[in-house]
Amino acid sequence: YTVVIRDANACSTSGMHSLTEPASLPEVSFIGLSTSYCLNSDLVDLIGNQAPNGGFLGQGVVDNEDGTASFSPEVAGAGEHQITYYYTSSDGCYNLDIQNTQVNLPTDISIDNLNELYCLNNGDILISGSEAPEGDFTGVGIIDNGDGTAWFSPEGAGIGGPYSISYHFINNE
Repeated sequence: YTVVIRDANACSTSGMHSLTEPASLPEVSFIGLSTSYCLNSDLVDLIGNQAPNGGFLGQGVVDNEDGTASFSPEVAGAGEHQITYYYTSSDGCYNLDIQNTQVNLPTDISIDNLNELYCLNNGDILISGSEAPEGDFTGVGIIDNGDGTAWFSPEGAGIGGPYSISYHFINNE
């Protein structure tokens, strides 16, 4: 193409310049990030499609400088977070992929209708978890009902103790 420049005195100059076809943007994506985590979830490995090139940014992200990274929900903290993978091609073209994830606080759970002390002849006690009908029970003298409740048998637990009775609940939100 030709460029013509005129100044305030109507003097002009021109020059030729040729353009090459511009380089295309590199395709950039990454895998490994779920849409949500619990705050106490394990580290997550992230892998960019241009590895060993590219890098990662974001709260709770440790960039390994080889197109991979680790994401720590605990370090990121509760809330929504943007994780970015970026890459610059040998042509100098830059592109990025941004994904969002939500880090949730653990659910406070409890066991209802369970006392600290029982006599052997008390009979079986129906206990329930705070998130029933979800969750399950384990422990000495426990018969889990599969619906967030269980029977505790002091006679089944026997003399002794203290005994550990656990209520397990997974929050899939």
